Amino acid sequence: MEDMTLQEEWLSTILAKSTRQSYTMSMKYFLEFTGLGKCEDLKTLDKPETRVIQFYQWLQNKKELSSNSSVARCVAIQSFFSYIDRPLKLKRKLPQTTMKLETWSPTMEDLQKIYALGDICVKAWMSLSRDIPGRISDMVKITPQQIQSGAWQILSQKEKVVGMVFTSEETKELFKQLENAGLSIPRTGRGIDKMIGKACQISGMPKRLNQHLWRKMFVTKAIDLGISEMIWKTLVFKKVPNSDRTYWLEGDRLKPYWEKIVTSRPLVPKANGRVNKLEDNVELITKIAVKIIRELKGEQSPSVGLGLIVQKTDEEILEEYLKQ
Repeated sequence: MEDMTLQEEWLSTILAKSTRQSYTMSMKYFLEFTGLGKCEDLKTLDKPETRVIQFYQWLQNKKELSSNSSVARCVAIQSFFSYIDRPLKLKRKLPQTTMKLETWSPTMEDLQKIYALGDICVKAWMSLSRDIPGRISDMVKITPQQIQSGAWQILSQKEKVVGMVFTSEETKELFKQLENAGLSIPRTGRGIDKMIGKACQISGMPKRLNQHLWRKMFVTKAIDLGISEMIWKTLVFKKVPNSDRTYWLEGDRLKPYWEKIVTSRPLVPKANGRVNKLEDNVELITKIAVKIIRELKGEQSPSVGLGLIVQKTDEEILEEYLKQ
């Protein structure tokens, strides 16, 4: 250990890889906060307990971390000072971490109400969140170019897992409207929370719609539709065997399952007797036109019969009539 830096020695005492990564980032933030260059300089840091409390506040204001995340970063720094025999007495000086409980499970009608009353920025973000069940740290990094591409791979920041994501035509169109209007959505988690929180308040929702709920709703819908665990785990960046992940990430194998989930969660409801898709509108208009053509010709709508006579389709009848 003679050739190791103080930070390397400290981190070598931590067994869990994920914890070492978290503590490394915490120390990076703390050195940035104190303006010091390396861990060795912390041996003579004046009033370390006060500085850690200030560090907690700095993390929320400067790095936009939550209270829980900020406390976790401070715990890492407390661990370092214990390692260099300068234990800190922080009990009751920092807030207790709290467990987040999902006390509100929004219905499809709730989502549709928020969407209907939201502005174009809210609509674009909700549509993107419906399409991509990603964590907020991954979502805010998505570019307009990626959205318009319709499909691409991303590396999830937390799980370090590569996943395939897709965007619907509805989402692409909303982001085109944003660009044409010279508008943009917030690029930070806190900014997104404020925007969606305001939209939820306007629509009378009891709670704010946080990003994790989109992932939860995506998984729940996938299970309800009978989609296999291997597939939905791949779609939400969960760890699966490499051989299975490689298979599903090739080509468009995942897209039919993704479409099945997304199309079953429309943000714009269908009204009774009305439709909201262009294809459905065309089909409805065609049926009405053919009915009028038959009435003009004095014909009746064909019955099923024995199937010996091949009946013309509505499209063929309309096309033939227009050529006359």
